Amino acid sequence: MVAKYPDEIVDFDPWVDDNPAIPGSGVDIKAANLNPRDWEIQAIQNVLGPRPVALNTFAEKKSTTSGLQWGYHGGRVCGGNVVRTVGDGYVTVPDNATSYIYYDWGAAVVASSTVGFPERSFPIAEVTAENAQLAGDFSTRDRRTIAIVSAIGGSGGLEIAHAVITADGSTVYFSCGVPAVHSSIMVFVNGILQAPNIHYSVAEAEASPPNYVPENTVVAFNTAPENGDSIHLVFQKRNV
Repeated sequence: MVAKYPDEIVDFDPWVDDNPAIPGSGVDIKAANLNPRDWEIQAIQNVLGPRPVALNTFAEKKSTTSGLQWGYHGGRVCGGNVVRTVGDGYVTVPDNATSYIYYDWGAAVVASSTVGFPERSFPIAEVTAENAQLAGDFSTRDRRTIAIVSAIGGSGGLEIAHAVITADGSTVYFSCGVPAVHSSIMVFVNGILQAPNIHYSVAEAEASPPNYVPENTVVAFNTAPENGDSIHLVFQKRNV
């Protein structure tokens, strides 16, 4: 009998080595990448427990994702020094459209929009529906930045800061107003999360004498945002 691809999460090394249908049988072949990413995350969760926060918070919940309904796991979300616990749930999205699913901190709910991610929200997923079905899978829909936000927002006196700026159509350099932790910076244009090193880069002038105080951190766009575009910078202040 010809061995078939397994229909459940397994330890791949023994399966590959013992499977005569794979060329090179008996050789230590690393095959973990054959698993879709959501299977790999589920396998890690099975080891760590049902709710490891960094992995599970707002991850897609396969058991409640069907048709135009996108299910998600709950978890903990942090804004400033406030931590909230969110339960599992689902969002119903419109057909034949792309929906941006996010946690609305002000309303304390998971919501969706066909326009983009609103300012001061936590992006979760970007879901496209076609003919009453969701296109793609978790690996193409995941837009979470929640692990980054949670890491910088909760304890130890850390502070999340915001800078909201309106573009003039020609400027490409926008200041955070203070020195910022570069890895914490998230940039939104009209509510759409921008990709670092693709849409923008982060710069900071070299500290100058006599005090060598770091200069304000600056976001440099590769292309100038259009006149009237709303630019929203979210970041952790750096202690100086």
